[in-house]
Amino acid sequence: DASYARAAGLLRERGFDVATNLAALDGKALAGSDLLIIAHPSDSAWESTTGCGSPRFSDRELDAIEAFVEAGGGLVVLAETEQEKYGSNLQELLARFGISVENATVQDYEHSLSAPSWILAELADGPRGRGGDPLAGVEHVCLYRAGTLSSQNGAGVLARTHRSASIPGAPLIMAGSHGNGRFVVLADSD
Repeated sequence: DASYARAAGLLRERGFDVATNLAALDGKALAGSDLLIIAHPSDSAWESTTGCGSPRFSDRELDAIEAFVEAGGGLVVLAETEQEKYGSNLQELLARFGISVENATVQDYEHSLSAPSWILAELADGPRGRGGDPLAGVEHVCLYRAGTLSSQNGAGVLARTHRSASIPGAPLIMAGSHGNGRFVVLADSD
């Protein structure tokens, strides 16, 4: 129901250059890139993985990612439900941007697709497509087994749970600026 390879293929069809990086993230690896997508790093005990590398970023990688965004790069982070169990230090990275993934699994029997854990998000009000809106053209968002987010820096909420959810009104997708760059964090990797 979700495929990063398919998403990369669709982006390539639309003229984007897409590359996978399995090496350490440093200034050299990030040079020439406009956007870094971190797609739910996990220990293989919890998810199928590539078997390459570690789900934990080194201090040097954390510094390089933050410097990349500060210099004008974009960052998209796909977190996950019950984030704490996956053996990554994604929380440590996100703390640099004032975001935290809450260790939760949202259920919503009124606003869901097929199952109460496939929640339909309530999108933020406002015109889609203006001011660099990451959800330009998006009318609906379904998250499969999502956690929730919180912010210590005033990041904007792009989508939240409905009032009928087990955690009502909680942020699911947040965006903000850091230095000259921008970031978007999703509380689900699917």
